Amino acid sequence: MAGTQVVSGDGAAIRLGRGAKAAIALSRNASVNPASGVALLTGAGSEASVTVENAAVNGRAVNQGGTSRIALGANGVWRGGMSGVDSLTVNAGGLWALDGSSDVGQLAMNGGTVNLNGGSQAHVLSARTLSGHGNFLLKTDLAGHAGDQLAVSGLATGSHVLTVADTGRAVADPKSLQVVRTGAATPVSPWPTARWIWASTVIGCSGTASTGIWCR
Repeated sequence: MAGTQVVSGDGAAIRLGRGAKAAIALSRNASVNPASGVALLTGAGSEASVTVENAAVNGRAVNQGGTSRIALGANGVWRGGMSGVDSLTVNAGGLWALDGSSDVGQLAMNGGTVNLNGGSQAHVLSARTLSGHGNFLLKTDLAGHAGDQLAVSGLATGSHVLTVADTGRAVADPKSLQVVRTGAATPVSPWPTARWIWASTVIGCSGTASTGIWCR
């Protein structure tokens, strides 16, 4: 779908019914802009593999009993939440900007960026596993003890840069806010758990892959 503009009315822009299988490659300034807000819908028993490179998708990805795999390449942008997506790969130059809390299965970072993008309402990104190396952008309101959170229920590995931007409102009663939550990690070789590097504009962040990251 090179250079194609996909628009839709009430339904999903791309919809796979029961048993359908599709490999979809968006490139050369292609765009998906659904009026319904749903860019990709995979129904029961269906299977979708979507690659976005030099293209933009503006809408949510919703998996309703099928299998969905999404990969963002160079200048590939996905603006919208994801629900039930089995795997997401964010390669160098790729960007996923959430518009609400989301959940994915395997989150593989390969130099790309995930912007949790919480504004007045904090967003939670839940993933079963996290691997690779990438960048995560989060927003917090320490004064209101609220903020975005990355929650990994299973194994988290790799090396990731965590940038946390606070509102800057005066904090009368400082309390720690957890911005990264991880589950029990099974040791693997050579790197058992994720390594976090933070570039924060809040007072300070600390923690490990096993305890999670806290800012205050």
